[in-house]
Amino acid sequence: MFNIETIQDACVDDEECLSAINRSLCRDGRCVCEKDRKPDATGTGCTSKQLGDACAGDDECQNVEFAACLKGNCSCQPGYSTNETGNHCTLRKISDACEDDLQCSAVNSSVCLNATCQCIDGHVPEQDGGSCRVRVIGDQCEVDSDCTVAVQYSACNNNTCTCHVGYHAQATLSRCEKFTIGSGNCSSNAECASAVPDSTCVERTCACRSGLKPDGNNTNCTRRKLPRNVSY
Repeated sequence: MFNIETIQDACVDDEECLSAINRSLCRDGRCVCEKDRKPDATGTGCTSKQLGDACAGDDECQNVEFAACLKGNCSCQPGYSTNETGNHCTLRKISDACEDDLQCSAVNSSVCLNATCQCIDGHVPEQDGGSCRVRVIGDQCEVDSDCTVAVQYSACNNNTCTCHVGYHAQATLSRCEKFTIGSGNCSSNAECASAVPDSTCVERTCACRSGLKPDGNNTNCTRRKLPRNVSY
């Protein structure tokens, strides 16, 4: 029977250590802390292992939610980052620091670029930064490819995704559709004429010029013809 006072004191069995130091065990004749514990500053108690503490397996890091034993230390699992106080793991968000794509895996459609989590081409972050969505017409952009990857027949104009001339955004803003005769929301004659020759924008709707009529698909303007049986 030994007089146990601190971790690493000699012992015979678990009960001997546990009676003096909570959450301790007797291993190889010495009192040690349980796997997920470490000696406190005085060596007279065992406290929970935290992020950054040495470990040999994931079970030693179980006191920190979403932590695992990585490279011999308790660390946040892929897709998580250490909070400001360094004692919790939180889901990574867009603009959080990263070293590889795996660390950004909690955010859909994201990669690690220039040491920060960023949305992939054609995507933008949601307001909370926790997910990425496909770009639509009206979203901010820097270069044409930001828009064209997500929406065909679009471009980046004045840092905003817009449809090419001759095309207009459909209701969900996720597609650019070619103007046809009868299409609404035109703002200039050029928008209609670039899609349908000899058409113009009248009251925000594409229409054939005077003397012309649309074909069956509303994609061309043809000359009107007098009925054959008309006589003068």
